[in-house]
Amino acid sequence: MRHDAEMSLGEHLEDLRKRIFRAAIGVLIAAILCGVFYKEVMTALLAPYLQAWHKLHPEISAPENPGEKAPGTNPANPAEKSPAEKTPDGKAANPGEKAATPDAKPPVNPLAELAKNIPPRIIMGSPAAGILCIILVTTIVGIFVASPWVLYQIWAFIGVGLHEKERRFVTTYGPLSFGLFLSGGALFYFLVLPYGLAALMSPLMTITLDGIPLIDPSVMLEDYLKFIALMTLVFGLTFQTPLVIIFLARTGIVPLSTLARKQKLIIFIMIILGALIAPAGDPFTCTLMAVPLIVLYEIGLLAAWLMGRKERRLRLAEEAAEKAREAQRPPEDQNPYGGGNQDDQGNSL
Repeated sequence: MRHDAEMSLGEHLEDLRKRIFRAAIGVLIAAILCGVFYKEVMTALLAPYLQAWHKLHPEISAPENPGEKAPGTNPANPAEKSPAEKTPDGKAANPGEKAATPDAKPPVNPLAELAKNIPPRIIMGSPAAGILCIILVTTIVGIFVASPWVLYQIWAFIGVGLHEKERRFVTTYGPLSFGLFLSGGALFYFLVLPYGLAALMSPLMTITLDGIPLIDPSVMLEDYLKFIALMTLVFGLTFQTPLVIIFLARTGIVPLSTLARKQKLIIFIMIILGALIAPAGDPFTCTLMAVPLIVLYEIGLLAAWLMGRKERRLRLAEEAAEKAREAQRPPEDQNPYGGGNQDDQGNSL
């Protein structure tokens, strides 16, 4: 029995008001917590850009021991000569003499070395851009963190008005859909984003003059955050592919046999979509997008087939049980009048 049948329209509106208020309070608390730790949140979002830059310059790394002195110097005793300035017998060489360097390297352009060692920067663009981006990011992250609470409030309002079959459908596929969305976002952040940014920056960073890069790989803060938000949403929605396949197969909109028979064509379309959706046009990044699409499609086909087989088994079992019940029933009386006294000719009296 559905509980909404016992509630009036006014009670429904009052319940809706309470649910919206509770969901808003949850989002507000989560956004405030994210605002308190805004440095950690912003660092986590901006870190992949620096990781991508280091992938383009693997030869550049921080010193293993920051306190280690530079070769040929002694901070405790600046007057001490470096080993290169001493004679083989341990005595100091003449000040005017230069130590022999058998493996001397050709001179390097200092400007090129300086430009190579300067990492890219995230540019605000305007004085208010920084604080506005912090507010926007903390609000979006707060909504995401509070999403289980918000979804619970939505379910508490509409769930009482659903039939048992509809409730079972939502409770089964709702958490699965949320988990797939998280998986898509995690794949983009941890794997696709660093390699995708490196692939986007690499073509122009190779344009140099006398070893000096002519193009600065720095980006605007607002554009960078928009890019991350859009691609996270795209990957999260892409990971809903298994549920879409299951829905199409179970509802009969597209039969499962058709989806299985057209696999080659659909996989080709998946590759094209991967090339269009991926944040860079290089083959590696396109593969990172196309392979999950194909795998998710196959998982959707397998899940739809298993669910269909289970339903067929249940239907066959019900039909067999119904036939067994029919066979156990006593044969009905052939007299259309249900029996009664009859004369010698079989006519009812």
